[in-house]
Amino acid sequence: MKHLIVTALLVVAPLLAVLAKPLAPPDSCAAQPVYLCTQPMVSNIICPQFCLGNDAFTISEAHATFDCSLTLMGNCLRYIALPGYIGTDVVTVIACNALACDTNLLYIQVVELPDLCTPTITPPCEPTPVELCANYYEPSTVCPDFCFTQPYTLQAVGSIHPATITLSGQCFTYTPLAETVSWDAITVTACAGTQCDTLQIQATLGNCNLPPPITPNQTCTPVFTPIDLCFEMQPGEIYAANAVTTTFQCSINAFAQSCITYYPLPGFTGTDTVTIPICQINDPDNCRLQQFVVYVGCEAPNAVNDIVYISPEWVSINGIIMPDENGYDGITLQPLLNDDTGCQAPVTVSVLTPPANGSLTVLPDGRQLHFLPDAGFSGAQTAILQLCNACNQCSNSTLNFYLAPNITTSVISAPQTGQTLLQAVYLPQNQAFMLTCLTQSAAQVALYNAGGQLLHAQNIPAGTANTQAVNIQIPATGLPAGIYLFNLQTPTGNTTTVKVWKD
Repeated sequence: MKHLIVTALLVVAPLLAVLAKPLAPPDSCAAQPVYLCTQPMVSNIICPQFCLGNDAFTISEAHATFDCSLTLMGNCLRYIALPGYIGTDVVTVIACNALACDTNLLYIQVVELPDLCTPTITPPCEPTPVELCANYYEPSTVCPDFCFTQPYTLQAVGSIHPATITLSGQCFTYTPLAETVSWDAITVTACAGTQCDTLQIQATLGNCNLPPPITPNQTCTPVFTPIDLCFEMQPGEIYAANAVTTTFQCSINAFAQSCITYYPLPGFTGTDTVTIPICQINDPDNCRLQQFVVYVGCEAPNAVNDIVYISPEWVSINGIIMPDENGYDGITLQPLLNDDTGCQAPVTVSVLTPPANGSLTVLPDGRQLHFLPDAGFSGAQTAILQLCNACNQCSNSTLNFYLAPNITTSVISAPQTGQTLLQAVYLPQNQAFMLTCLTQSAAQVALYNAGGQLLHAQNIPAGTANTQAVNIQIPATGLPAGIYLFNLQTPTGNTTTVKVWKD
């Protein structure tokens, strides 16, 4: 005989403490056993009654005679007969409140077809269990039945997960608000005069015709927000919620054959690992481990704009100069280096809008890009990037490209007689470029931006006897930061080009 005990919380009182509570006196009441007819692999939610007075109680144990899947759900349980089983199963259920425990029996007839069920006598008065299907943020009106002979009204309705609830006579309206879970348990209390009764309604949220989707091995949830962790199970496999472990202390509620609900502790943020042993029904020592990494309290990433300058001499990425790179043949970019990822959840980058002149490809690691400009293109262009984490939180940024004409030039390091020299630096305090020129004769100097647009031109005199350089300042007020080109040309056709960076 196979016993499956699924606890509602990871941290529970020891079993000995439960057994130490006295059983309710057998003659104090007579809780009616439950008779049910079902089929293999059909989910049945059962809420038996117990002789525990009006105090709230919780089902602590359930033992079946034959193999099945049993899941405890507060003061209800879920029963699923395994494939191939046909017959009558007897389930012993123990429930406890703060003072005592009581036992009830479930007689479950499992048949191949619904019309093979044997009629049974329904107890004279038992609250009818209610199953509710509700979509997120959509109201559903529920009018449960109670065992009263007099008119009654609803007094209180509460749910485990966030929801909006309004009462009206014998009905209430329920609107679920937690999209991260696929179920809820609603407790309803009704009174007729001084007599009150309570029942629990099990709510399936979202698409009730499909099981919850399989959860990625890495997932996210906000602070103190429960989330379903659903996984695939093969025929003949089973798991017990009381064997689930987490890196950090948290609450685990088992509610379905292939899902658990993870509850982060209040205020906890960080990364947690949930491990679920899944074992063979006929061989409990043959197990595999299902693991989830849960990122709790992640904030959306903050993607920062990037700037790439490409010239014949060097490449600059976000102000870092890499002189050995040939940007015209393609470069590898790491846009995440200056971004704020928001938490430890893995992030990936994608290209929303590619550049107009060239290809921008995401590399297999999902974090790097490869840019190859079109042959002969020079000028400015942009691309739009999107940075997303495992929580589907995203942020967009602009990748700015500035490409100088692919013309290889050289700068003479020391003046020699009869040789042309041009050097340029940017003076932030003067908001101007300082040019040092040494030519054989008078010449003309021109200033261009990275896109090749002429910004300024002027004539300069020759140096004294070709040995004394001429220093001139060219205003740079109002020019954006970036690469600029100075071209010096003499009447004889000699040219020298240098590039200078403006902060």
